[in-house]
Amino acid sequence: MMAVFTVTRPAFIRMMSASVGGWMFDVRGAYALYVIGAVGSALGWSIMKLMVKNRRVAG
Repeated sequence: MMAVFTVTRPAFIRMMSASVGGWMFDVRGAYALYVIGAVGSALGWSIMKLMVKNRRVAG
């Protein structure tokens, strides 16, 4: 089961995203991929910002 989660699933996701990304590049161009990347990065940052509240740096 660990092999499914650590090797097979990520490899399958990479294969699927490469196909979808290539198709998106052919249909919409590179600009659409940059927009998707920027929105995804902003969404990831906001999720992390919301989940980590009132954390102080020790040191």
